[in-house]
Amino acid sequence: MVLGAGIVMSVLVALVIPHGPDKDQKALEDLEQQALSAYNDAVGKAQKNELTDEAFAKILDEKVLPAYRDAIAHIDKVKRLPDENRKTLRGHMEERLKTWELFSDALHHPGDEERLARWKDAEKKIKEAKAKDKDDSE
Repeated sequence: MVLGAGIVMSVLVALVIPHGPDKDQKALEDLEQQALSAYNDAVGKAQKNELTDEAFAKILDEKVLPAYRDAIAHIDKVKRLPDENRKTLRGHMEERLKTWELFSDALHHPGDEERLARWKDAEKKIKEAKAKDKDDSE
């Protein structure tokens, strides 16, 4: 489900940071990969019933959310990033962060259908945006 987000992020970073791959692009990709690896490890454990919802939420809170927050902070420090590109990249990362936060919140409150619906709605919007970006690039 989320593995594709890393690929989308890599392409987005390459498009908005001019002059090809460099330390800034690599730093952002590394932060995203760190978040996705933690998430994917948690999914694997959850599928084996080795994690409770609360334990899964803790992984999101301690590994995934901080990586996204660090990536957003890094975007603000990239000096050669044009303002419009910074806004695009930052917006993408903030949307992903919001979705992760809603997912964590839903896991912290099992059975709360309203929280679960907010997370699902945010995830749906991310998927729709990715589909639109894919269509636009073809």
